[in-house]
Amino acid sequence: MKIANPIYDVIFKYLMEDIESAKSIISAIIGKEIIELISIPQESTFIAEKEKLSVIRVDYTAIIRTKNGSTQKILIEMQKAKVLHDIARFRRYLSENYSKSDYIDGQEMQLPITCIYFLGYSTDVVVPILSNTVDFKDVLTGDRVEKMDSFMELLTHNTYLIYIQNLSIEVRKHSMFSLLTIFDQQYLRQGQETFYLESDEFDGIVEPKLKHLIMRLQQATLEKNLLDKAKMEEDFYKDFNRAVDKYKLEAAEERKQKEEEQKQKEIYKLMVEEAKEKIAALEKELAKKNIS
Repeated sequence: MKIANPIYDVIFKYLMEDIESAKSIISAIIGKEIIELISIPQESTFIAEKEKLSVIRVDYTAIIRTKNGSTQKILIEMQKAKVLHDIARFRRYLSENYSKSDYIDGQEMQLPITCIYFLGYSTDVVVPILSNTVDFKDVLTGDRVEKMDSFMELLTHNTYLIYIQNLSIEVRKHSMFSLLTIFDQQYLRQGQETFYLESDEFDGIVEPKLKHLIMRLQQATLEKNLLDKAKMEEDFYKDFNRAVDKYKLEAAEERKQKEEEQKQKEIYKLMVEEAKEKIAALEKELAKKNIS
């Protein structure tokens, strides 16, 4: 079976527009059963005038209510390539969500935030899924504090990091994360477009939630407009990577040229110093002869 590759922004957006799919994925990551989800998708188009490049960035936002009655905001970023200034953009996006209010049933409120980052590029990290969850402790005793007030909840946040290239290593050993296998890039096929994943394993899926995700992504392969956008996204990143490689090469050559110029300046300075020393020595020798 062939499915659309959900690491592409437009395909991920299509997947998460399905409420049941969004519930399943978020629930698997944060480890809480979600009984209600209101998605607030945000889409922006960025254009690089100089390089004539543009890309659609999709930041997924949802408000969820869990089985225990708590309500929180979920922020999801899909980042398949390491791009300059990403950290600054993530921090700015996070600060914007901290500063603005949310509305539930017409009532304005501030909600706790949980961040989920899907990262598709190579790093030194070897595990597939990491979390940095808030844990308050009594400084005097070291005991964990279970009961929290709004100040504690609203000024801190939990973070989950999904390293896509590491998913095939451990994820299948843990049933609670088995849904994330749809992001596993080992299903890319040589010679095929990278916005497709294909495997016979997909046909034998019986687990209801995972099967639902597979069928949603299979349906995406029939959406020509969606795949055209994925192709544009792929072309953008190819052009972007070429531009980055060109920039790195030019920067390296410029640095080498500056280093060579600096080296020549140092050699010239050394030659001048040596010449001054020789002249001083000659003058001293001549002075001795004149005295004698």
